[in-house]
Amino acid sequence: MVYTTTDDAEEAARLARGLLDGRLAACVQIGRVASHYVWNGTPTQVEEYVLAIKTSSARYEEVAAFIAAEHHYELPEVIEVPITRGSSGYLDWIDSATGLPGQ
Repeated sequence: MVYTTTDDAEEAARLARGLLDGRLAACVQIGRVASHYVWNGTPTQVEEYVLAIKTSSARYEEVAAFIAAEHHYELPEVIEVPITRGSSGYLDWIDSATGLPGQ
């Protein structure tokens, strides 16, 4: 699973569509979050949209490259969180939906 955030709802939807259209993700969940962070030495608080991108680890580099190319942030968050366990049917579906060889 890969996470990213954006402060723009339309961008969140556009990123999700692009990831799905490119078969880089099986599912993208979008939720609102209050982000608190330090940027350029300044404490910051903003409302953002977090994208939980369900993908295979084999697609991480492509997902990261897509986000880097399509995101408006100077330094977008791109964090891979391994799925260590899950129902076999769901995990098989992620592999199949992301077009992995042999799936």
